[in-house]
Amino acid sequence: GSPAVFRLPFSAAAANGARQFSVCRLQSLPFQAAAKAGRPLYQEKIVNIEKPDPYAAPQSFETEAFVEVDIAPPLRRIGAYLLNTLFQILAMIPLIIAIASVVRQSQVLDIESPAFWELAIQQNSGLLLLGAVLLFALGIVQAALLTSRGQSLGKMICRLKVVKTDGSDAGFVGAVLLREIVFWVGIAIAGGIISALTGWQDNWLNNLAMLVCLVQLCVGNRRTIQDMLAGTVVIKLPPKY
Repeated sequence: GSPAVFRLPFSAAAANGARQFSVCRLQSLPFQAAAKAGRPLYQEKIVNIEKPDPYAAPQSFETEAFVEVDIAPPLRRIGAYLLNTLFQILAMIPLIIAIASVVRQSQVLDIESPAFWELAIQQNSGLLLLGAVLLFALGIVQAALLTSRGQSLGKMICRLKVVKTDGSDAGFVGAVLLREIVFWVGIAIAGGIISALTGWQDNWLNNLAMLVCLVQLCVGNRRTIQDMLAGTVVIKLPPKY
């Protein structure tokens, strides 16, 4: 069937590699970014339609041109998430080795106990430090890419991009602070409070949020809770963009 698309004003949609599609699920977005020429138009909207006074000074008419771009397909967004998770696991390999070593040597200690981590630091401080540095470096790289390009490493590979629904770049606030930090920290705090009051498992709210986001990827305009919080939408870039 026809791909799900957003109707994007020409100025920023062209800059994101937009091309013309048949009408499917649409949302009009008043983009304001600078345009790249040579993209087909979908519709023109005359903003100033008042009849000009023949005796008044000449006035210009403000127009807005629209094109349509693909909304990111569900499988691509899931693939980008899995790739980012894979990069995190790779960065955690030194930590995994250090923890596994302590587990083998002292199977009586609980991994959440202070004694376990004291032993881990004594025996594998180098591996623990290396793992922490790799995770920190990965976080900085991901945040920098999302801020500057609207893409994580996974999204770059899957040809996806996060943009604001008003057409501007998502930037640090939209792509990192709201979509990642505020959302997941908020979920963790809310889940911890509810778990303390009810005795439920700590990660139940995190799992529920992921399930809701997964369902949202398959319906409507495919904007998840994170997108709604940050005012963003994830689009698919053309192959040569």
